[in-house]
Amino acid sequence: MITGFNTDVKHNAKVYHVQTEDKGRSNPKIESLVYVGGEILDNYRTSYEQDKASLTEDDIMELLEAQHKRVIRSIKVGKYDESVPFEEGLITNRDLDDVISDHLAEEECPDYLKLVANGIAGLFRNRAGVLEIDVKKVLSGEPIEGADIRIKLLAPNHKPLVLGLGQTNEAGHLSLDAKLPHVNLSSGSLMIQAISEYGAFEKKYPLR
Repeated sequence: MITGFNTDVKHNAKVYHVQTEDKGRSNPKIESLVYVGGEILDNYRTSYEQDKASLTEDDIMELLEAQHKRVIRSIKVGKYDESVPFEEGLITNRDLDDVISDHLAEEECPDYLKLVANGIAGLFRNRAGVLEIDVKKVLSGEPIEGADIRIKLLAPNHKPLVLGLGQTNEAGHLSLDAKLPHVNLSSGSLMIQAISEYGAFEKKYPLR
């Protein structure tokens, strides 16, 4: 299960925090929250109820990325700016769409990260294995060096158990040995987190 993106957006001396999450197939919604100073400023929700049976995890990821990017763009074009009077003598015959397009070209949206993990099936099957983790920028596709990786086991009535820690190399890659404890964790999940200057991303894998 995908959980989401977290990105700080600086605009006009304010820092907006954008958090976008997939609520899961039992509650098929993608939700974005905009925070300022720890308080929720706005929220966006998109349902994929009608299409959830046919959507793959990659399809949902694309929806999540697209919504996260739209919310960031709305901040950069001034949706939450306080009303400021036009400067005296400022006259233009240009369309509003042209003005916004130029503004976006001048102020690029910040890039943010995503994580891809391989080896999950082998870990679940053998209860031990090597996880191959890659972290890269979503917009440019460039690898992210030095991203902090955390692998945790989440289970009802248990404290989160850290199974592995590390940082990605210059290629945005990390190989981590992981081992599942020999207890009944059929209702738990494995969570992999990536944290860097480009934000945070986490993904959950239900144990089976």
